[in-house]
Amino acid sequence: MPRTRQPQTIDELLDRVVVCMSGCWIWTGGDSGAEGRGAHYGRILRPGTRNAMAAHRYVYQTFVGPIPPGYQVDHRCHAWGWHPYAHRRCVNPDHLEAVSPAANQVRKHEAAALTHAIPFACEEIEPHGGICAPGETDPLEGFS
Repeated sequence: MPRTRQPQTIDELLDRVVVCMSGCWIWTGGDSGAEGRGAHYGRILRPGTRNAMAAHRYVYQTFVGPIPPGYQVDHRCHAWGWHPYAHRRCVNPDHLEAVSPAANQVRKHEAAALTHAIPFACEEIEPHGGICAPGETDPLEGFS
């Protein structure tokens, strides 16, 4: 059955993610594509409209609180992801933080200097269960 609305509870959100060893909840819905500055971010329809918004911003606003004016939602998991773009699809509310654009840039450069040391393996919530290996129900397959 097709989903008719955005997730309103953590359980509904968990139906739309893959939970990985890093603790990231990788959004399995639509994304922003592979090109441009906002590439690889999860996307969700803005409530009550036909316009899309970043899934991590929706999750922050729904499960954490309002985003202060001029602030960005940073993925704290950027530094420990196994894939250079995995953090962009992470919607774990515990991994999201509203920060100033300047702080977000500092964190981005700090994370780029670190080695991504966590191996790729994830526990799928739906539909199969178990551990997935690269190329096997990989939620990030096709990312470059």
